[in-house]
Amino acid sequence: MLTEKEYGHAEAQFSGTEMSEQQGLRALFSGQIDIAFLPTSTQREFSFKAVKVPLLQGMLGYRLLLTHSEHNDKFAGISSLQDLKNNAVAGFGLHWEDLRILYRNRIPVIASAGYQDLFAMLATSQIDYLPRGLNEIYIEIEQQSDRYSDLMINSDIALYYPFPRYFFVNRSNEGLARRLEKGLDMAIEDGSFKAIFEKHFSDVIQRVQSQSRHLIELQNPFLPDDLPPMHTDWWMPANHVSNKSANTEIPQENQGLANE
Repeated sequence: MLTEKEYGHAEAQFSGTEMSEQQGLRALFSGQIDIAFLPTSTQREFSFKAVKVPLLQGMLGYRLLLTHSEHNDKFAGISSLQDLKNNAVAGFGLHWEDLRILYRNRIPVIASAGYQDLFAMLATSQIDYLPRGLNEIYIEIEQQSDRYSDLMINSDIALYYPFPRYFFVNRSNEGLARRLEKGLDMAIEDGSFKAIFEKHFSDVIQRVQSQSRHLIELQNPFLPDDLPPMHTDWWMPANHVSNKSANTEIPQENQGLANE
């Protein structure tokens, strides 16, 4: 490890238990686990210590639309956030951190607590699309292909909202936070971070950069002010048509949707 000389030997061990975000946060708070890899928010950074290096460089906030082949054509005429609101209903996980981003931007959405249920809802036309992260969608459509062969990735629309993921540790574990931050900073400086990133995501980056989509940008008002820069240029397609919505004012009557 890059930090072994200063901090001594260490080995990462996975918990072996699949956890939801909320389960992971509870385990982190109680000391059952030492590190969690999660999206950030102002509230989350108040409760836990964030190692503020965006590990996915914003990729999770770049959302491609998983659709049903019979209804995919409806997206060809959509080029703005208002078009999307007027013509399509999204599906989303009930306990996912970014559900409130969709609510705050007034996107029609049906939420489900069951991950697998979302694909069934799409296959039976209860929803029109699932917005999935660039790092997620190609794996998911392959995993679901035997059960839901009519699902496809729409080539007309992409959504984007800033949604960095960090390592989080318990606030009492400052030493671990410093070690993680130093190691990541060293990896960025010597180029190994980018090399690992490109090796891991080269396939999805090639796929998404070969297509031109209307990019609809959403506002994420739940982030702290001191966001570090994200290297979206490592993966963001340069040939999309941007339709910015991120700086639009949030209606006052919708403010309550942010409360947890």
